[in-house]
Amino acid sequence: MPANRIQHYVPKCHLRPFCSGSEAVNLYNIRRDKLIEGAPIKGQCARTYFYGKDGKLERALQPIEGFYATTVAKLTNDHRSATPADLANLRDFTLLQTFRTYGYIEKLLAVSDSHYADLEVGAPTKTKLPRMLDTAEEAIVMSIQHFLDSRKHAADLET
Repeated sequence: MPANRIQHYVPKCHLRPFCSGSEAVNLYNIRRDKLIEGAPIKGQCARTYFYGKDGKLERALQPIEGFYATTVAKLTNDHRSATPADLANLRDFTLLQTFRTYGYIEKLLAVSDSHYADLEVGAPTKTKLPRMLDTAEEAIVMSIQHFLDSRKHAADLET
């Protein structure tokens, strides 16, 4: 099992600029209507083994997160120094981030459940097809495939 049991769907490199000194942020919990000061970023926007226990997907995401962190640090110091490669890194990271959030995964699972329920209602006497998605891990794999498939369509977008 990987050493990084807690896996972030918003990488810590994205959260760090919002930290005050230590690796802590102030956050607002909407459901509890409560302000939490100095919450460690270690557990924010993360789930236990979100990308699976084998660590393969977690490791595969690290290079693009590293490019993003390097690019943001560079552009924070001098925003005029942005190169086409920097802008491509930011575009790719933004697209990836759209597809890797917990909310997106929840939506994929909800759509899958809804489609399956529709099939059950529409053909109650027919043999059921297998579910499109059974687990969050399957939804995550699908979401990363959505990113890979969409990248080429976003490549020509201007910044």
